Amino acid sequence: MTYKENSNVFLNNNRRYLDTWANEIYVATEDDGVYYTDDFLDPSIQPIWTSINAGLASTECRQLQLDPFNQRERQYVLINITGGQALYRRENRGNWVEILNNTEASAMTESSTATLAYFCVDETVEGRLWVDVSLQSPGGQHAFYSDDYGNSWVSRHIWTHTNYGCGAIRACGNSVYLTASLGAGGTGICWFSNNKGTSWDGVVVDGYNAVGSVALNPLTPHKAYVGGDYEGGGTLYEVYDYDAKVFLQSGLVSYRSDIMWFHPTEVDTQRIIWNGRLYSTQDSWYSLNTATDVNPNPYMIAPWASNDSDKMFVGTQVGGSYRHKIATLTGIYDATPTGIAGTNCGTPPYTDSIPYTGGGIATDGIQAVKLSANDNTYGMRYFVCGD
Repeated sequence: MTYKENSNVFLNNNRRYLDTWANEIYVATEDDGVYYTDDFLDPSIQPIWTSINAGLASTECRQLQLDPFNQRERQYVLINITGGQALYRRENRGNWVEILNNTEASAMTESSTATLAYFCVDETVEGRLWVDVSLQSPGGQHAFYSDDYGNSWVSRHIWTHTNYGCGAIRACGNSVYLTASLGAGGTGICWFSNNKGTSWDGVVVDGYNAVGSVALNPLTPHKAYVGGDYEGGGTLYEVYDYDAKVFLQSGLVSYRSDIMWFHPTEVDTQRIIWNGRLYSTQDSWYSLNTATDVNPNPYMIAPWASNDSDKMFVGTQVGGSYRHKIATLTGIYDATPTGIAGTNCGTPPYTDSIPYTGGGIATDGIQAVKLSANDNTYGMRYFVCGD
């Protein structure tokens, strides 16, 4: 069997078929940093994972994002460092470089204690990032954006009162959504702007001390999926960027914003992982399909990345705590994830898998490089049997 580059087609007994799994995967862990593989071919074959932490001041990852316009050559990671948080960028497969930290955010907001709570990349504007910034003294909230990959930043003030905590931020073009709790014991709120943060408005979401999740379907940028969450409970809403909120479902809400999956072309076809089950809808959560119990329980889902919308990457919960176990699911009725990294994964000894020393997977912590239009035709790799 001979390995060939620049195709993703397998030739076996004169039968040709397209390998629809994304081959390149990034994983950010809460303790061990960032890992990468470019040889994932099939869930039955254990890939080789390589750590890529050079340049990071810490390996405690909070969140990972790939640049949607150049996923292979540019990535971002938010980490915990001594005294706060820092956002890093990695280009051309080199070392990570810091592009924003709490001290710089404090100086820009004239605050003594600014915190980088969350960030996102805009899938529609090349080079644009947003960061959700919480202020403790004085209290309040800002949103920073950059239009040059994080080389420079602009601060957009949102409000000046006490924050109990900041949740997530998502953006698409001029539409921006982020969540917060309005003080200890206060109400959860979703702030939104439809003019790139020049002005803001907000709607209340359910939950006591709620730190809400936000998910944004790129096909519907003027509508975000928002939930207030406190210790695992809440309500799922759709929030529009012109001051409207529509109830969808009780529950289905996590403190994480990576529990939702959107079909790449069918706007109403979506999935949610919640409470160890995989839920699906064909009408954007106005109604639910029968849920599938999944074991081991998944707690996050990666964004769509392959040619086949039934192929998914998930993070699973093992032994009552979040572990470094990355797995695959094939379709909404697949009840048993197939492990591709982490403890007790596949057939031992897989010593090249991502090590487990505590903690779990960062938010948005599994990211696969999307197959391009050319990949749909020619793919990334193929094997020729018999040569």
